[in-house]
Amino acid sequence: VDGFKVYNGRGSNGAGFYCNSYSSPAIVNNNITGNSTTGSGGGIYCYYSSPSIVNNKISGNSANSGGGVYCLKGSPVIKNNTLDNNTVTSDVGGIYCEGRAVLISKNVIKNHQYSGEYNAQGGGVFCNAVRSATITANRFDNNTGWYSGGAIYLMSSPKASVVNNLFVSCFAKNGGGGAIKSYQSYPRIINNTFA
Repeated sequence: VDGFKVYNGRGSNGAGFYCNSYSSPAIVNNNITGNSTTGSGGGIYCYYSSPSIVNNKISGNSANSGGGVYCLKGSPVIKNNTLDNNTVTSDVGGIYCEGRAVLISKNVIKNHQYSGEYNAQGGGVFCNAVRSATITANRFDNNTGWYSGGAIYLMSSPKASVVNNLFVSCFAKNGGGGAIKSYQSYPRIINNTFA
């Protein structure tokens, strides 16, 4: 799917895109904006799917979890996107991943907030039980977690690498880890800049 504007969508999950059942779509060069769901994945929802999500603008979407992108039980590549001002009532405004492996690289992830009063984790990225997570060369700017991990929250993700990222003005309002929170994970955190 290349070069579309996907906007004002509604759905129980995946108001913009819904990828299911071992598919591996390429979602590139799209403007995904203003989509809303009461479930997960305001912009993109993937279940048992391993998409390539590249060069998209994903902005102004809302969900319960994963306001921009929600990937469950797959191995997504999320690269060179701008994720901006996606909101949630529960966990993570930007990207939620759970499953085998994830590459999150060279994205701008900014202005993500929670809109509810839940223990929202991870303003920008939440990796939950990901076997291998690589988060590299991204810019995180002005992301806020209600509880922990203003930019990144790593939970039960034993092989996580956080390398060469820039963190600017990221906050956790009621817990720990304004930039990065790790829980039952053993990440490699190398050569990042915190400003």
